[in-house]
Amino acid sequence: MEKAARPFFPLVDALRAFAALTVLVYHFIAHWDWTDFPATGPLAWFRGGWMAVDVFFVISGFVIGLSAFGRLDAQGEGFRKGFLRARLARIVPLHFLTLAAYLAFVEPALWSRDDIWPNVVAHLAFVHNLFFDWYGAINGPNWSLGVEMQFYLLVVLAAPWLRKVRPLPLALLFVLTAWAWRWGAHLVYQPGPVDVAYMAQTQLPGMLDEFALGLLLARLVRSASGQALLRRVGTESWLRHGLVLVAALGWWGVVALHQQFDYWEEPAMAVFFRTGVAGCAALTVLLLCAVRVSRESVTAQASLYLGKISYGLYLWHIPVLFLLGRHTEMEPLRALPIAIGITTGLAVVTWHCVEEPLLRRWAGRKSPASPTAERVRAAPDGAL
Repeated sequence: MEKAARPFFPLVDALRAFAALTVLVYHFIAHWDWTDFPATGPLAWFRGGWMAVDVFFVISGFVIGLSAFGRLDAQGEGFRKGFLRARLARIVPLHFLTLAAYLAFVEPALWSRDDIWPNVVAHLAFVHNLFFDWYGAINGPNWSLGVEMQFYLLVVLAAPWLRKVRPLPLALLFVLTAWAWRWGAHLVYQPGPVDVAYMAQTQLPGMLDEFALGLLLARLVRSASGQALLRRVGTESWLRHGLVLVAALGWWGVVALHQQFDYWEEPAMAVFFRTGVAGCAALTVLLLCAVRVSRESVTAQASLYLGKISYGLYLWHIPVLFLLGRHTEMEPLRALPIAIGITTGLAVVTWHCVEEPLLRRWAGRKSPASPTAERVRAAPDGAL
């Protein structure tokens, strides 16, 4: 007899929004050449804000695992159509809209390029990340959407196996594949242009360790033993405080390593560093899942809303930063809150006017919500 699990994990959505904000601040620092931005203390995290994309991939593995495995349990092999329809309804509309906005208002000169139509088609098909000339060529951060979409296809094809294979072989396969891929990319492209090496490293095989940790975490929280662990973390202060300490030390170590070593000059950093970031992200997600939050509470509703607009924060921030920098000469301290405000406003407007209505229509949702808000049911421990 299955037992109802914790109904939802809203704080994971808040983490996703924080990751989007981190990417915004990271790009703002670079675009404004903000040399005085703190390099020590907690704010130093934003100087390495590219790591927030790794956090995104762990969260993606988690929420996509919850969605795919839940649909697989309910619908069997027929889950694929509904799963893909829901993911396309969530990802495609805003991606297409921000592409159009970027080409119309930010870089209209791109239309004069000889390869503009293949470039646009590659972006529309989510394969732009596979080609160096088109990787990040239109609204740069959306390179990660290609990786995400390719991960969705992997889940569609392999969900039954991903759900039942033993955790250790799955972890070893995905982690070792990612290490081998990143090592190969480092050998081939370093020394050399960093952007070429970055493009090579961040293809789906090189990110599999991050997605795998999210998938395994999804399997954990769906299992009876995982639910028991969440209850213990939520009620036993010594365990909770111990895990918080481990997570804090892990994040401190990640930031310290990033400050101490050059990612591209140190092979060990290029190969293993992202796995450390992903491990810290996975532990953070686990801790957030263990926090008991009432569905009706302000905290829960605010977190879920932040999760809904986080995608817009991610896709709108570069157009905002480029246009703001091009048409103003404000100091960074004044420009940053304005950039955050405009980006947030665009994310809110497009959520309510574009994303939510299309989700209702195409994904068949009466009340669009994050996968972290879906009800989870316990699987037998043997299925973990």
